[in-house]
Amino acid sequence: MSLAPETSTSWDAISEEAVGDLVARRVVEGRNFTLLRYVYRPGAVFPEHRHPQEQITLVLEGRLEFTVREATTVVGPGEFLRLGPDTPHGARVVGDAPVVSLNFFSPARSEHPHVQ
Repeated sequence: MSLAPETSTSWDAISEEAVGDLVARRVVEGRNFTLLRYVYRPGAVFPEHRHPQEQITLVLEGRLEFTVREATTVVGPGEFLRLGPDTPHGARVVGDAPVVSLNFFSPARSEHPHVQ
């Protein structure tokens, strides 16, 4: 969803898109950034990918295990991971709780991957 500057809304007002069987997202697009809210159900895996944008993922609920290049790290509520441009990375849900995250991309990202 593209919002005009100085627009106030809620995540519930933005349509949800299924990314795969276990992942859904809502997208807010600005001129120079993209913000996505992901909800991952237990068992969800986001395969390795890369993109030219910088990315910050802030986990609000649950725990995500990220694989960045060949190293792994777990990110939990209130924690975030910063990724540089073109950095190969993937993620999977850790445990039985759903994960909610905010993912900020700069510059704006027009293509969003789908999970098989």
